Amino acid sequence: DEMLELPLGKRHVVLAFEEPVPIERLRLRGEALGGAEVFLASADPATGIEMKDSVSLGHQTGQALTWDTREVAGADRVNAIRIVADLIPETRGAEGRRLGLSIESGANEVLP
Repeated sequence: DEMLELPLGKRHVVLAFEEPVPIERLRLRGEALGGAEVFLASADPATGIEMKDSVSLGHQTGQALTWDTREVAGADRVNAIRIVADLIPETRGAEGRRLGLSIESGANEVLP
């Protein structure tokens, strides 16, 4: 039970970028995935420092989820992605609980 809870107040994982990146679409998939909520932390355009509040992209259910971020404020300068995943409890072992994340930035895929 060493998962992060702050600053969201929920257990989550975080993917932090060295430099802010523009993100247009996120995809999360996995056999053990029951649903997830994704948050984006953006850099202040004037200072480059991460802004205090993360933006929720909303909660979705299922094993293959997609969030379109083209209309989300701050998605053009993302510092970190925070994922609150709802895993199916009956799934055992690390292999069965593996999740895949794809990140698209314009015509380029940041993370396959």
